[in-house]
Amino acid sequence: MNPTKAKLSVVLTVLVTIIAIVGVSCAKTPQAPPAAAKWDKILIPVAANLSGPYGAQSQVVINGLTDCLGYVNEQGGVKGVPLEFVIRDTAGKPDNAMTLLTEFLAMKPRPALVSFLDSQDGVSLKQRFIEEKTINMMGIGSGPGLYPAGYTFAISTENGDLFGAFCEYIVEKEAPKKPKLGILTWDNVFGKVILEQRCLDYAKSKGVDIVSTQLFNVMDTTVADQLKKIKDAGAEWIYTNTLLIGPARINNDAITLGIQDKMKWGVAGVAIS
Repeated sequence: MNPTKAKLSVVLTVLVTIIAIVGVSCAKTPQAPPAAAKWDKILIPVAANLSGPYGAQSQVVINGLTDCLGYVNEQGGVKGVPLEFVIRDTAGKPDNAMTLLTEFLAMKPRPALVSFLDSQDGVSLKQRFIEEKTINMMGIGSGPGLYPAGYTFAISTENGDLFGAFCEYIVEKEAPKKPKLGILTWDNVFGKVILEQRCLDYAKSKGVDIVSTQLFNVMDTTVADQLKKIKDAGAEWIYTNTLLIGPARINNDAITLGIQDKMKWGVAGVAIS
């Protein structure tokens, strides 16, 4: 071997060795992972329309969630840590919902998830949940709030999917006859989910003939006119995507009109024939 090349090889070897030794000596000593933080309680912020038009039905949901919370805590909470709700009222106003989300996210420690129960809040805040990478548990599934997939989940099945399952059921039940369906639903984000084109197209693809679509407001005291129009259109089934006071109002007017037992009914995915 050429002496010059041999010397160069030795020098390079020494340099590499020195660099390796220095690197090891300068490297930080591995540290044990920090101990997991001890939580006294887990806060779950909940926002709902408690004093607006949906106040009565929202309070029922809150009561149910509170009962569930009590049961979980009686069983030892989550790994021994109790849960606690922080409940706030949106009064049905989108600006209030936005303000509450900011308040929730400022909590220390920051909540692992929040729950905005109303569909309209789930829709209006959907992008904010994505930006903040914050999970939201919505009360009842609403298509615009859930699709495309983001950080919002629903406590129950998405209403459009429920409507699709209902259509499949009545087609099978009425076969080979083509079922005639009338829709009577709330004139809001929640109620009109089933009127999205994806839902109407699916119903048509299954062979459901939607002969009449009627809307009413949450605070309306009667839906008699809408029921008459649906009946006159030849509907055999009536489907409503409403809750609590919605189906109750429809049922009362159907009894008054004498058509309760003459029609077949669907209520947010439940068929009554």
